[in-house]
Amino acid sequence: MENIIWRKKVQAIIAAFVAYTIAVVADSVLETIGMLTRGDLLDIVWELYDALTGDSLLVYGVWSEVWLVYETFTREYSLDFFDLAEYLVQFVIIAGYFMLLGSLKEFSRIQTNEEDRASVMKVRKSYIFLLVAAIADFIPIIGGVLWLIFYIIAYAKLIGGFKRLSKSEQIPQIASDGFRGLKSCVIWILVGGIISIIPVVGDALNGLINIVVFFVMLHNWKKVRNNGPEVNEANLLIAQNEEESAEAETKRVRTTYL
Repeated sequence: MENIIWRKKVQAIIAAFVAYTIAVVADSVLETIGMLTRGDLLDIVWELYDALTGDSLLVYGVWSEVWLVYETFTREYSLDFFDLAEYLVQFVIIAGYFMLLGSLKEFSRIQTNEEDRASVMKVRKSYIFLLVAAIADFIPIIGGVLWLIFYIIAYAKLIGGFKRLSKSEQIPQIASDGFRGLKSCVIWILVGGIISIIPVVGDALNGLINIVVFFVMLHNWKKVRNNGPEVNEANLLIAQNEEESAEAETKRVRTTYL
């Protein structure tokens, strides 16, 4: 029998993952474009049009006028299109984190043993670190350093969480292979993030890596979604009650000592 509960929870993770990843790739592309000067962009458009039509004079003149209007607007209103776009993308990235956090918490609740719940929560905690890294990146001067530290910690935890899930005895083999594939993808994302530090070409290379890894991760998440274990609703209710009792006890202890 098809596991509707498992599929529904994993599909929510996939939706959040897609939104988040597209925003990350867009951020890398915008940073790369933002480093180009007016002359760089003009030369690119000019040479491309010339290669296609053999007549670049017209597009050169039109592009010059368009860029003049753009520069006048940004100078008058102290706004830059690329800056605004990057801020918007950062907002989508942070929203994607919260979507992932919510969907992963729901996914942890359908696990029928404490070990798997802990593994999913470890994956969730890694995205909390990534959220902190994204926020820290806005801090002047030291923001980049803090971002790198939290970034490495987050992906180290993410690798560990997927590794533990891939070895779970409660998860079918194909789904375990999916988690194993996700672990490998995370390693590549970490490599791409470190490469992004390289001036000029770093963001472009990171964006390329993220594009490739995105499709591989999507494939592996679908393997997890389509091949999950059957969840007995009675056992699931017991597990959820135990989790709620544990959370209530933790809050009680905190309140007592505070």
